[in-house]
Amino acid sequence: MATTFAHNAPSTIHWTAFRAAMGKLGPEDALTHIVALELAQNPAIAREWAGFLLSNVSSRGNIFDDEPIKMSVQPYSGNDQPDMAITVGQTARLVFEHKLGAPEGANQLERYIRLCESEERQTKIPHFLAFVAPSQRNLLASHYNCERFITIDGRHPEWSDLGAIIETRVEEQPAIKPLYDLFDELNLLPYEIPADLEPLLEEARTLADLPREAIKARRGFNMMVRTAGQSAIDRGWTASTGSMRSCFFEPPERIRTQQPLLRWMMFEVWPHRRVVSGVRMPAPSLFANISFFDSRDMNAKMEIEALTRHFQNWELCGYRPTIAATKDNRANCKVHIFWMFFDLNKIWENGDFETVIERLVPYLTDLFDPPIATAKETECE
Repeated sequence: MATTFAHNAPSTIHWTAFRAAMGKLGPEDALTHIVALELAQNPAIAREWAGFLLSNVSSRGNIFDDEPIKMSVQPYSGNDQPDMAITVGQTARLVFEHKLGAPEGANQLERYIRLCESEERQTKIPHFLAFVAPSQRNLLASHYNCERFITIDGRHPEWSDLGAIIETRVEEQPAIKPLYDLFDELNLLPYEIPADLEPLLEEARTLADLPREAIKARRGFNMMVRTAGQSAIDRGWTASTGSMRSCFFEPPERIRTQQPLLRWMMFEVWPHRRVVSGVRMPAPSLFANISFFDSRDMNAKMEIEALTRHFQNWELCGYRPTIAATKDNRANCKVHIFWMFFDLNKIWENGDFETVIERLVPYLTDLFDPPIATAKETECE
């Protein structure tokens, strides 16, 4: 049964109770209840959040200041249970699926899109689906192409988008300070790249052992690798985020057909030193990975040797990479991996991080899928 919050509902938020609720409801449901209650208490914030999302929908109507805003948690009965809904008068209804760490359920978003279509036919109110997560998920292209699925510049909404509104309004609306504090605690506020690299280089056995500032700083890597992913997408490749600091690339079908050995590439930031092929890297690294699968072994081995020769004396923006090649056996298929490492400390200290990413990914993808036009220079100006 849906829980609906009226604008004058008394606030019952208590952070100790919230942490207890996480154990009973799970973090995503607990966060959903907190967000819904706070937005109900602060309809101006709810209206701004809804307006921000609907501004990216071409078929939206105008949101007027006097239109009522209604919040509800688990607004539908039956098998399909999106987390929350914001109804803006008769103009639109935003249906939300919230994520923190859990993966998407089987066909979950497809089912919610169909739910929106069904509810719109019954209510005559335009329905839209907002999938909100801490960072970008690898969703189906059909979702992004659906007019009911809200996107922002080609991506799904993130918690930091709502966090930006909260952060902007918290001084003039102190009533939302508890929600601001929660977003800060969960690292859901907009991220600013720190001038000091040290928080990004903390080492620990588990993520939970890291200082809070280190965890918060590392989330910024997701924004950095997204830049790399978008660069690959612009060239017709498929990109997906593997973690908060890694991104995988797959070439277009025509390249996979022409060059069956090429399986995928990966771009990743390693904030601590890693052991590669039995050798501990001398510094935190920015690295690129090109993997080849070949049951016969010989073709992939030749590709790796060719890449090694190609990059041995190569520089990008004045940085010469460390080359490491390895082989991994998986069932009847041998995987050959080419790894190229750059010293992250030096790149960071010189302020070249974004420039290196902008140049590195196009260069690597162009090795296997050269553009019709002349390739751009790879040296930094």
